[in-house]
Amino acid sequence: MAAQIATPFTGIDDYLRWAKKQGFTIQTGYVSEPDGMASNTVVTAPSKKFVIIHDVAPGEYIPGYEFDYYSRRLGLKPE
Repeated sequence: MAAQIATPFTGIDDYLRWAKKQGFTIQTGYVSEPDGMASNTVVTAPSKKFVIIHDVAPGEYIPGYEFDYYSRRLGLKPE
C-alpha cells in the first residue's frame, strides 16, 4: 500500500484550477485506445516543462503521491 502524502488539493479539478492561476497552459483531448476513448490533459508550465494526466475524470479523487509526481514533472511544488 502506498503511503499517503498530504496535499492541499481535493481532486484533479482543484489541481488544474491552481495550475491555471500559476500561468500554466491546460489542454484536454481524447485518444482512441483498444477498449475505447480515453482523455488526456496536458499541463504545461511557463518553463515549457509538462505533465500528461491520462484518463482522469473531473472530480475524480487523486492520491497525494500523484500530485507530487505532477509537481516534480512541472519543476515545482504547490504552495
